[in-house]
Amino acid sequence: MKTRFVFIGGRGRSGTTLLQSILDSHSQIASGPEFDLLPEFAALYRLFIKKHELQRINLYLSKRQIQENFRKFIEASLIPYAIKKNKSILVEKTPLNIFAFDVLVKLFPDAKFIHMIRDGRDVVCSHLEVGNNYRINHRWINDKSLKNVYASALAWDFTIKTGVKFCSTQSKQGSNSRCLTLKYENLINNPHSEIKRVCDFIGIKMEASMLQHHNNPHDVILDNLWYNTKKYWRPISHQSISRWRKEWRWWQKLQFAAAAGETLIKMGYEKNYKWIYPIPLSLVRLFRFCKSFSQAEIIRQVIKCNF
Repeated sequence: MKTRFVFIGGRGRSGTTLLQSILDSHSQIASGPEFDLLPEFAALYRLFIKKHELQRINLYLSKRQIQENFRKFIEASLIPYAIKKNKSILVEKTPLNIFAFDVLVKLFPDAKFIHMIRDGRDVVCSHLEVGNNYRINHRWINDKSLKNVYASALAWDFTIKTGVKFCSTQSKQGSNSRCLTLKYENLINNPHSEIKRVCDFIGIKMEASMLQHHNNPHDVILDNLWYNTKKYWRPISHQSISRWRKEWRWWQKLQFAAAAGETLIKMGYEKNYKWIYPIPLSLVRLFRFCKSFSQAEIIRQVIKCNF
């Protein structure tokens, strides 16, 4: 039985875990805990290719041999899990896979790729929550995207652009069937139709068990920082949509707008910058004269809204 691959990627906290749990509930799919290492494999692959192009390792390996060796190594690492579960499809969900898609598509041209997208403001809220979990548990973190809005928004922006570029490239190459973009909000609001869309993309029939993913057994590693039992085994819920509206103050909105406002608009989550309001009128007056302010361009666009 030949194992087929489906790779899921996107910014962490964008619904990749929810999608993984749903797909793992299908009778043909095995999807375990995050494998983590595919981005590192991809980075090493790029290094091999670069050395080959510089003719440093040409006497040892051809480009085709490099690809074959990496393909076999990844297969040897992942396929045993699918065999153990007696499933024909292996879904590997690690958010950072998004940065390995460009390599994985070369190694596995028949694989399917799913780019998961979520409103960046809610993604940032969730990351700040994780950062707070680290502090509560007295765990040290060096990841700035778990500490402040601006850094987290930049990370979301970069990840989105990477995924969009990959899917756009596949489309231009006539490979629309390789990459699927899925919005978290659509999955939450229309679970049946969106799950069916994913199943059609993979080439399988949707099963009722997928809508009851929270009642099914899954192999999962819970650290009580990113996920706990209550959060993982819960039904599809609307409670995390637009949480930023309740949690953010005006300066956090400005920080996100400065870092990723344009991408938020391009992805269809907003039409303009009016969502930032209300902000203190005195601050608006100050920004009108603050030409050197690092966020001045964003603020000028905000002021155009004339609230």
